[in-house]
Amino acid sequence: MRPQRRKRDQIKQRHEKAVADQLLEVLKIAANFEAMGDPTRGEPDVIYAVAGKKLGIEVATVYYDNTDARDGWTLAAGEREFSPAGYELRSGSTIVDPSSLMFRRIQTEVDDKCSKQYERADEVWLCLEVRTALLDNMKVRECVRALNVPAGHEFKRLYVLYTSPLDQGLLPTAVEFR
Repeated sequence: MRPQRRKRDQIKQRHEKAVADQLLEVLKIAANFEAMGDPTRGEPDVIYAVAGKKLGIEVATVYYDNTDARDGWTLAAGEREFSPAGYELRSGSTIVDPSSLMFRRIQTEVDDKCSKQYERADEVWLCLEVRTALLDNMKVRECVRALNVPAGHEFKRLYVLYTSPLDQGLLPTAVEFR
């Protein structure tokens, strides 16, 4: 494996664990970290021990578009410098309807994750970390209510995890959906 790829994989794993830890913290669930899952073996991203059972949490981060993901990950991997101005403009196009765009992006991720099978856990949850800078709490909840969750998936619980806007407390917030 190339060193740059290995570095990105390590950053991705740390991110997945941080998101799963944050979900458990928001839900006030005490858990002991056991291991990072092995995606080549169909394991969820992060595995915990909770009340004598193995809980696997599959994590995905949802962005408005792939340019936002690329911008964030290249910065995190040290592949580019952050702007000395202290802020950056999006490299993607203008977002015209953020609610509809985010709904489509979340639905695509739900469809993808619900089509997979997971091993090594007694119970598996899905946690979609959603980067919703342009949506308030009400709009996020509207998106979540409109989701169509495919039948036959393996997830015991499904969550959208996001940070509420500044005027609504700037707090990590988890919304369960079915």
